[in-house]
Amino acid sequence: MLLTYRIYRRICAILGLKKEDQVLFTGRLENQERKMLIKYKDGKMYNVRIIPIPMAGKTSVSFIDNAKGSTPAEEPVPKDRTAQIAGQNTVRVLWKPPADTSQCGNKYLVIVKNETFQDKATVTDTKYVLSNMNPASVYIFNIHATDKQGKPFNASASIKVRLSKTQYTTVKNLSVSKVNGSAIKVSWSKPVPADKFKDEYHVTVYGQDLKKTYTTKETSIVAGGLDFTKLDKVTVQNVWKNGTMFPAVATVSVKRGKC
Repeated sequence: MLLTYRIYRRICAILGLKKEDQVLFTGRLENQERKMLIKYKDGKMYNVRIIPIPMAGKTSVSFIDNAKGSTPAEEPVPKDRTAQIAGQNTVRVLWKPPADTSQCGNKYLVIVKNETFQDKATVTDTKYVLSNMNPASVYIFNIHATDKQGKPFNASASIKVRLSKTQYTTVKNLSVSKVNGSAIKVSWSKPVPADKFKDEYHVTVYGQDLKKTYTTKETSIVAGGLDFTKLDKVTVQNVWKNGTMFPAVATVSVKRGKC
């Protein structure tokens, strides 16, 4: 069927659309019917179906769908996302491609965040693995499909993950006190639940042009050879039973010149 300019103008007249509003016009022949999409500057899209009826060798419009217009087609979004435990404090997030992949490339943008952390990665597989997670924290994964040029669509599929309802913590009651003119004592109490962690702690003293690290099995250390006027902060990080580091640190500030 030949879609003539006269038929096109007839459709626009029925829809009440002005010629100057037109942005894009496409059409295809399908089962002896002409289906076309007209998009206008106001963002509306009209899906039109034309059935040919013989009239002295000409074609006329006999049926129009969605004559009142509709919102733009939705962007492709990954579907059926799930999360699996993949190891100690590690999660594997999986998904399936969008239902309609005609606009999509072969990449996905994954953005993951919690209250203290945010990261993003572009992957070509339909999975993403995040390790060294805080079990008590809620992580939000947003998964975007991309177009054929690799640009992510605005729409995304989301999933929230938390490994445990138990509140795991950094060390408690962290404090710093002065021992003498060049040494400090750093003290703390065990994290909770204590039976999930080793008796091992990594302590770091920071300052101007200074970074000293210590490892101990006790809940305190003495750090010497320091210039109090250059001290900034002290951090303590606890260790899981399996030997991996807890993904957060306890921090205490130290005023320069005072302790």
